[in-house]
This record gives sequence, C-alpha cells and structure tokens, in this order.
Amino acid sequence: MVMETLAYPLSDERINEIILCDDCSPIEEYHKLIENTKALKKVRVVKNVKNWHNQNNKKNCISFSKNEWAIILDNDNVIDKDFIDKLFNIENWDKNTIYHPAFASPHFSYRQFNNQTITRENKIKYVDIPIVITLFNTNNYFVNRDEYLRVYQYDSSVRGADGIYFAYNWLKAGNEIKIVENLQYFHRVHPGSEFLHERDSNMKLIFYWLNKIKEL
Repeated sequence: MVMETLAYPLSDERINEIILCDDCSPIEEYHKLIENTKALKKVRVVKNVKNWHNQNNKKNCISFSKNEWAIILDNDNVIDKDFIDKLFNIENWDKNTIYHPAFASPHFSYRQFNNQTITRENKIKYVDIPIVITLFNTNNYFVNRDEYLRVYQYDSSVRGADGIYFAYNWLKAGNEIKIVENLQYFHRVHPGSEFLHERDSNMKLIFYWLNKIKEL
C-alpha cells in the first residue's frame, strides 16, 4: 500500500520531499521499505525508536519536514494531481488554517460544508451533525508545519481518537478548519487499521473529545 501512496507524489515536481516514519514495524517490513525506496531521492525514511502509534507518529513526520507546509497523509491513502492543483489554487495560505478535503473517497463526504470554516466561535453549528465527528478524526489534510507543531500536545490515552484530539487543541488555540470544495483523496478503509483494532474504545474516546470541543 505504501508504494501506491507514493506513486503520484513522486511524479509531481511541486512535492520535493516525502517523509515516511516507520513506527517500529517488524524488521523484515522495515528492510523491505528501505529496499523499495532507496533509489527514490525525494523519500526519507525515519525509523521510530519506540512505537508511538498514530498520534505521535504524525508529529514526528511533520517535525522532520524541511518545508513550511505539509500534507499529512496516512500510508494507505492516495492523492493525485487534482489534489495538488486544488491546494495551489488557494490564494495566500493561512498558517492558522487546516485545509481539509471535502471528500475522503469513497466513504466519507464532507461536501455539505464546501468552503465553510469551523472555528472555536462557530463550532456549535457543526458538532452535532453526525459526519462532523468523522471529519474531525480523518486527520489527512494540508497544514502549516510550525503551527501544527506549536499546537501539538501528546497524550498517550487518546489512541485512535488522535485526529479529533488534535482538532480540539487546534480550535482551542484559535485556529480554523476549512473544508475545501473539490479537494478529495482516496481514503482506504480496511480491517487491519489501528482504529478498527480497538474500535469500541476509540469511539468512546472520540465522543469524549467531541464533548470537549463543545465546551470550548
């Protein structure tokens, strides 16, 4: 799946680095990753010294970036030329804004919120709409590196609710989440995902952090 994720970014000159953080996978898988990417000049593989799970692994990846802006993308998801085109059509990227896809194809559509912006002040308008809980936790988007790292807080207890936990901290800091019309990517759902492995406990955590967002 990783090589499918890499396929388009490798071909687009507007993307000049791709950072893969190996979160303590079995050594055979790590060696396979190194072998498959060693000739790819854009790709940098970093092996975590311990298993950080989704939350801190994303932070580790973005902290290694040399660029001011980054696409956070899980290694089983796929973007294409249209995705990058849409980002470059946005004028004056705002460091306090997460640019969020309107469609995580084929399952999660946020298109009813096209070009709307969720803030600490207006979040009550959104939080009780069922799909918004998924939007907060999908966690694949375009963001300013330094602002992401400034807002980021590690909490080992959040597990698979890492996306909505970060959304809570992002909105709490006075930042915004903008749903970008026609920005979409392929979001793979599969039984091997870390989220589904502990689905019941993760869902409880997600609703906990949704309520914390309501209280902001």
